[in-house]
Amino acid sequence: MKRSLLPKSLPGQLMLAVAILLFVAQAINFALILNSRRQLRNAQFTVPAITRVVDSVEAVQAGEPVLDRFGARQTRLLPVSRIATDSHDARSLEASIREALARANLNVGQIATQIREPRRAAVRPGRTLPPRGQARRRFGKELRIAVEVPGHGWLNIRTP
Repeated sequence: MKRSLLPKSLPGQLMLAVAILLFVAQAINFALILNSRRQLRNAQFTVPAITRVVDSVEAVQAGEPVLDRFGARQTRLLPVSRIATDSHDARSLEASIREALARANLNVGQIATQIREPRRAAVRPGRTLPPRGQARRRFGKELRIAVEVPGHGWLNIRTP
């Protein structure tokens, strides 16, 4: 006599159907939560970088200084790009920057991005890392953005 794993009674079939539907609902819920966490993590890092680029380009075009050499986020206006202009490690970020600049009616040339390991602070024996070096090491990778501002040079931004 062969025994089936599927229930023969109606209440048993309903319980199995409810269990399967609950499992499917949990899988869908997990996928939605995972997607929202990914979007939140992306927004945490891209929105401040985009805002910094837009503010800096506005300042450059208004003739204001943008030199910020201290802290974890650094901004400099130089005659050349500090990264290769054909570097496009974060294309979606470049598109978002270009879109934000267009909404602000700001014209720029090329945009290049680079994701890399941060420079290690030089530490002498017996000394501790400066607070800036500790912060960079804690953040992990570093995002570099170079934006060509016509007639002014390259805006070079480094952010954790």
